[in-house]
Amino acid sequence: MGTGAAPGVGGGAQDGYGGYGAYGGYGAYGGYGAYGAPSDETLQFCRSVCTAERVERPCATSACLEPYGECWSKGDKWDATARKGFELCLDNGSLCTGTIEACMLDAIHPPASADRVHHITAAYLPDGPARPVHGGALMTNGQVISGTQLTSQSTAGFIWAAPWFGDVGPVFYVWVDMDGDDVCDPEADLFASALGVWDGSFEYPTYEAITYGYTAEGTAACTVFASGNANQP
Repeated sequence: MGTGAAPGVGGGAQDGYGGYGAYGGYGAYGGYGAYGAPSDETLQFCRSVCTAERVERPCATSACLEPYGECWSKGDKWDATARKGFELCLDNGSLCTGTIEACMLDAIHPPASADRVHHITAAYLPDGPARPVHGGALMTNGQVISGTQLTSQSTAGFIWAAPWFGDVGPVFYVWVDMDGDDVCDPEADLFASALGVWDGSFEYPTYEAITYGYTAEGTAACTVFASGNANQP
């Protein structure tokens, strides 16, 4: 790439520091080579959305700075939905909190909307007769999502659509009601937990978790399942 201010990124501000040439051009830091050169399409996209007006908003400069900003280093992996989320983040000034991916997800799917999928699989359930197996999680709005299966199989699965925010999922809990009395007992029952992992989709985000064995502390799990506003799927 040549030196000089990148189109649409506010040449005046950059020239105030001597332009890119004052740092020896992109070559002084290895240029795009340090990150891998973005495609022409990404270059065009970043230069079109990182306008001088947007760059002046909080924390937008680091996301838009060519060639080190996240638009340049990550833009090739973004589909149309993700790119729209990036523009929304630039406009609403929310880039200062969390990761850029979290900001984009929250811009596309506001935390109050119940359009994010949560999926937990409980593996290595104990052998024996059919028992109630409960799955659940506490959402960011205080809602508890939960469900119950009566099974003698070695696995059970639960899936919900519910509000969330960010790119790290909730803590999912599994409760195996060993005596079937429908009372969550931290001493008598078995519990597992796992952190939900975002699948990377911006259009249809899903947070998935698999629990293995029984390592969760029962009191925390029982607190979730005892909540009075649990929604059965």
